[in-house]
Order: sequence, then C-alpha cells, then structure tokens
Amino acid sequence: LSKSIEVDEHARQFISHYTPNKEKIILYIGRVEELKGLKFLFLAFKNILLKYPSTKLLLVGSFGYAEERKFIQDCGISDKTINTNIVFINWIKNDVLIAAYYRMLFLDGKVNGVVVTPIAYRAFMVFMNAIAMKSPVVAFGEIDDSKLATASSLLAHPRNIFNCIDDIFSAKPSEIKRRTDNSYELAKNTYSLENYIEKHVELYERLIKAPK
Repeated sequence: LSKSIEVDEHARQFISHYTPNKEKIILYIGRVEELKGLKFLFLAFKNILLKYPSTKLLLVGSFGYAEERKFIQDCGISDKTINTNIVFINWIKNDVLIAAYYRMLFLDGKVNGVVVTPIAYRAFMVFMNAIAMKSPVVAFGEIDDSKLATASSLLAHPRNIFNCIDDIFSAKPSEIKRRTDNSYELAKNTYSLENYIEKHVELYERLIKAPK
C-alpha cells in the first residue's frame, strides 16, 4: 500500500511538471530507433497535434541525441515541435518512478494520456506493464493473443495509431476504466505465474503419458 501511495504521489508531481495546463500526454518508453517502426508513432503525433495542439510526447529512455532528433525530423516533425511538444527523458532505473509514469496517464478518475508502444522488437513488456498499471495503451504491430487484443480494444495497425489515440483522448473515463480493467483481468489470468506453472505441469503430464 505504501508503494502505491508513493507511486500516486510521484504521478501527480509528473502531471504538474509536464502538463501544467492539462495538456494531453503520449508516453513512449524505450530507445528511439527506426527499426521499431517508430516512424508511424511520429506520423500519428503530427496528426494528433492538428487536433490537440498542446499534446506532449514524453520519450522515456531517450537522450535527445543528434541522431534521434534527425530521425524525428525525417519523420516530418519540425525543430519547433521537437522543442515545444517533445520531452526527452533519460532512462530511469527506479521502479517507483517508472510506475508513476504509467500511473499518471489515468489517475484520480481522469484520462491524462496514453502509452504508445510497438509490440514487436522486445517491447512487449512495455505493453504488459501498461496493462498491469491499468494505463490506456495503444500497441501497434502483431500480437499472437487474439483474446487480449479483443479485450484491450487498443491494438492498432501502424497506419491507424492516430485514430486509436484520438479514441482514448475523446472517450469517457468510465469507458477507459472498462477497457483497462478487462485487459488487466485477462492478462492476469493468462500470464500469471500460477497459470504459467499449471500449463507446464499439464504439458509434462501429457509427455509422461504419451506412448513411447
């Protein structure tokens, strides 16, 4: 409980710091690399700014190096937008602070933002962390769990990221809560350690009983 309170306190501080005027937030956690398909995120961000001009894109795990900025510029994002709407945040090792970044997106009954992450290229853990924190999340790419995709209703084709983000920004908090709760319960039942062990025990028993 104390950890949860600490996470919430940091989340409120982040909201005050990054969005003092209640700007919308898009959160990306990971390095900025072309091979992750991030050009689709930045193309969607351009369109989001047309509808929500003050939106902030927080890049956690990015240092804002010249090569990262050049890649973002090559995606059609201007220097002015990079300096005004994009925040580069060095990698964070503190688990409480990382949790607070997820938490601030849906806190105190308010939808403040969304996690956007590719499913492929080792980013599945970000997707699962967002679900565990009950944060709104848009994941783009392929996922082999159709049940989870159906429950979250937040999986996007790379070229449809904008519509999914816009859907979250415009949805009522009660609808976002329904989606995040559904995704959390399904993920907990599907990916829990107990479920993992049970499946492996069943497999082991089948192998023992299989004719030699």
